[in-house]
Amino acid sequence: MTAFLKISTLALASLFSASALSAEQATKMNEHEARTVIAAMDRDQSLLASLQRCPADLFRKEAELGGSFPAHKTATKERCAAHPAECLSACVAGRSATHCFNLALAFEQDEAIAARYKEMLFAKACALGDASGCTNRGAYLRNTMEDSDPLRRVSEEELKACQHRTFKAACRNNDNWGCAMLGQSYRYGEGTPTSQASARRAYRKACKLDPNFAACESAREDLEEMKPARH
Repeated sequence: MTAFLKISTLALASLFSASALSAEQATKMNEHEARTVIAAMDRDQSLLASLQRCPADLFRKEAELGGSFPAHKTATKERCAAHPAECLSACVAGRSATHCFNLALAFEQDEAIAARYKEMLFAKACALGDASGCTNRGAYLRNTMEDSDPLRRVSEEELKACQHRTFKAACRNNDNWGCAMLGQSYRYGEGTPTSQASARRAYRKACKLDPNFAACESAREDLEEMKPARH
């Protein structure tokens, strides 16, 4: 088995301390720093290992664990695009799922960055208790997984069961899209016996959580399609 070095939080901190960007540049990816961050991620054993596990098995309910990274609300996608090393440092230290998740979103919008890096970060966010991180990782496994993803090696039956358990955990912890995806899992019998009643409950919870969110719109469309045809 190949040995990997665990990334040093202190080393990452030194990366971003010398490369602060102005507020006007905050929405643009800091490409130079991103390359350094990606190289560090390739050496991080815990991030690499997270790709090999079902998100449902990674999930921890504790969410934010505290520590020396206050003001998690400032860890926006734009902030993480401008300061990727800062966000990765908070993420790998196990102190902020928010930093993991929003750095993943920033990477997702940059076509030059391979999908595996955002997936590492969604998985880490999931492991730190962010249900949306679990949903995003599960949705990737369901819809767009690349051949290089480690979970491609498991059987289709195992993969679908993983997806179902992941969406179930995310929905149980009040993630809108987790509930919408769980509804589809039950509706189409993906990783679980088909259950229209369970599908409807999951879809309705997606809308109960936020009737104005896109997940509810998707759920409503599915609920409409599930109505019996009128003669």
